[in-house]
Amino acid sequence: MDFYIYYQVPYIHVSALRERVMAMQENLVARFAIEVDLKHRPIVSDHAQTWMEIYLAAPDGFNAVLENAAIEYQLGPLIEGSRHTEQFVDFA
Repeated sequence: MDFYIYYQVPYIHVSALRERVMAMQENLVARFAIEVDLKHRPIVSDHAQTWMEIYLAAPDGFNAVLENAAIEYQLGPLIEGSRHTEQFVDFA
């Protein structure tokens, strides 16, 4: 299953959050041998960017792993609103 997580990042937190997310993703790659990516929307708003974390071919139960990792790496205080998770699977 592939996971796509998107959320708003206030400009003042971009640098700090990028370091935390990248460290979190490195840890998850080492633990689960998955492919990850981090992207942001090119559209500029007054105060925030929209970011997207991507996790491809993740194992069953990975949603709970992601939630726990976000808490462990303290992502919540640096984002605006909540993280929205979407899950997709390949066509058979």
